[in-house]
This record gives sequence, C-alpha cells and structure tokens, in this order.
Amino acid sequence: MYPVPNPSPIARVRLTARLAVSIPFLVLGLADARQAAAQAEVVEGHAPSRRIESIRPRTGPAGTRVSINTGGLPAITPTRIGLGAAQFGFEEIGQELTTERGRIDMTVTVPEWAHLDRPTVFIVFDFYFRPLALSNYFHATDENGILTRRGQLIHVGEPCSVLFGEFGDVYALEGEEGDWEMGTEVVVQGVLTESSPCLHETTLSVRSMRPARSSSP
Repeated sequence: MYPVPNPSPIARVRLTARLAVSIPFLVLGLADARQAAAQAEVVEGHAPSRRIESIRPRTGPAGTRVSINTGGLPAITPTRIGLGAAQFGFEEIGQELTTERGRIDMTVTVPEWAHLDRPTVFIVFDFYFRPLALSNYFHATDENGILTRRGQLIHVGEPCSVLFGEFGDVYALEGEEGDWEMGTEVVVQGVLTESSPCLHETTLSVRSMRPARSSSP
C-alpha cells in the first residue's frame, strides 16, 4: 500500500472554497423540492404537472395588473383563473377561453384580499375546477413593496443566508445584519430584488429581521 499524502495548505484552501460554494447550492436544491410540494397543498394535493410559463410581475400590491401567459392547454376550452395561498385555498379571479393552439395570454388584477404574509400561486382550472396549470409563487406586498415572511434559517453565511418559510417557500436573504445561528426562527421584512449576488432566484433585500419568539404569530 502507498501512503496517502496529506494535501498541501493550498489544496486545503481550494477544497474549503469549493465546499463553501457547493453547500448553499445543495441547501437551495433540497429546499426548492420542499417548496414544490408545498405549492401542491393550495389545490389540496392535486397539483397539475404543467407550470404556467410566465407571470409578470412576480410581486406587487393589491391592484397590480399581472400578465399570465402559458400554452399546452386544451384547445378552445373555457378556463377559470384562481389565486390561492397555503392554508387558505383559492378563489376565482378571472375566466378565459384558450386559443385553438391551447394558449392563454391574459391579464388579471391582484385582489385586496391577497395575503402579505405568505406566497400565493395562480392556478388555471377547467370550467369544472380541475387544475390544469400552476404558476411559480407570486408575492403580494404593501404599497411600499414590503412583504413579511416567517421561517427558519437553514443556511447562514456566504454568499447569502437562506430562509425556509413556514409555508415551504424559500428565500435568499441579502443585507441581513447580526450574528444569526442556523436553525433560528425569524420574522423578516423585506423587498424582493431581481439583481443579487445570491444563488437563488427569489431573494429578499432585508429591511428588518428579528427572532420569531418576540413577535406575535
């Protein structure tokens, strides 16, 4: 047998750097899988396999006009558009007839009752409320673009800490301050940002963060 040489200090630094980069990717990948399962709860576990191709914008206050665009639906079929949130089910907010190519290209308005403390999804149903397609999360905010999320810190450190929300939603946190420990339950207020050094597409620019135990549920 040949002795295994000890890695040089430079090799150890390189290995540490690789792990520092790969661990957040792994954390986010596992969290995203849990997030997808949480979205299914809005339609009581009967989530369709098809994703709505585009919703724009992804965030905004009540009254925001959201463009919904998707294909792969039954042709020339009446549909209902719902907005739903975990533990609250959904409500219909629009209707649309698909094109002969099975597309929907329409605009809906975020209602006053949209929840600011949890993410929501748009759902396309047939006229008998069988789900056909589900969107990625839409995040309703107040008039200043602020939303509130409660959850657990599942990664702390570079490039950004990661919050796993109480409804299965996942956020990278940009600009948080303080000496936080992994596993801490926190309440975060922030603004969704499109441009960020974080590794996750849903990043909150933190305005305030506090331990969850010091806030009301």
